[in-house]
Amino acid sequence: MTSGTRIRILFAVAIVLAVVVAYWQINESGAMATLLDGRALRQFIIGLGMAGPLAVIGLMTLVPLAVHYMRQRMRGNAADGEKGGFT
Repeated sequence: MTSGTRIRILFAVAIVLAVVVAYWQINESGAMATLLDGRALRQFIIGLGMAGPLAVIGLMTLVPLAVHYMRQRMRGNAADGEKGGFT
């Protein structure tokens, strides 16, 4: 196993661990219940005042950009897979 392969494996494990910890934190803090309950989420956004709707608009604007970026990365990684590496 080469050094580059070990780094990729450690990076993948770190990402999975970060996602699991983030999910656990969101679930334990009660934020997951708020996100899944439409009324509670609406009240939270209203409670932010003018910043609430602006935050929603900002997030709704960023989602398509993030999806596009991830699609491009996946296409790039698929092409690099033939070469035997990631970019």
